[in-house]
Amino acid sequence: MSQAKASVAFQEPAEAMPHIIDKITLSSTGKKIVISKIAQLLFSYGSKKTFCKGQYIIREGHNDKAVFILLSGEVEILKKDKHDNIRVVTKLCDGGTILGEMSIFLDEPRTSSVRISEDALVLVFTGESFLAAVINTPELAMRILKSLSNKLKSTNERLIQNSACEASEKQADKSIIEETAEE
Repeated sequence: MSQAKASVAFQEPAEAMPHIIDKITLSSTGKKIVISKIAQLLFSYGSKKTFCKGQYIIREGHNDKAVFILLSGEVEILKKDKHDNIRVVTKLCDGGTILGEMSIFLDEPRTSSVRISEDALVLVFTGESFLAAVINTPELAMRILKSLSNKLKSTNERLIQNSACEASEKQADKSIIEETAEE
C-alpha cells in the first residue's frame, strides 16, 4: 500500500460517529459487538484514512504489519489459488470489520489480499499501535481470540470436507482405472 495513495480523512471526534465506532465486526465471524468504550480507545491508537476503489490495503505475501478497521465502504478479500489466479473470496461492507490482524500475531506474510471495492474510510494502525491497543484493552484481546478461534474452527471444517471430497475423487479414479484395465 502506498502512503501517497492514501489521503488523511476528515477528523471527527469519536462521539460524532457512534453508529460506526460502537460496532466492531471481527472479519472471521461477521458478528457485530457493541464496544463503544473499546472503539473510543481504538481511535486514540489509529488514524483515519480514505482509500479509493481499486486500491489495495493488504497484499498477499507481503510482510507489512498494518491492521485496518473498515469504518465505511466495501472491501474484497482476495486469495491466489494453486495456479496463481486471484479469486474473490468474499466482500465485506460492515463498518467495524477488523482486517490484517493475523499477520501481526503470527509475524508472517499476509495470507490474502484486501482491495477496496467501494471508496472506504478506514482506521489504520501500525503493528505496534495495534498490539498496544490489544495489550491495554483486555476486552478487545478476548474478542480477537474468539475471532481467531473461529477462523481455526472454520479452517478445520473445510479441511475435513476437502479430505472427504478428495477421498471420494480418488475412489472414483481408482474405479475408472480398474474398469479400463478389465476391458
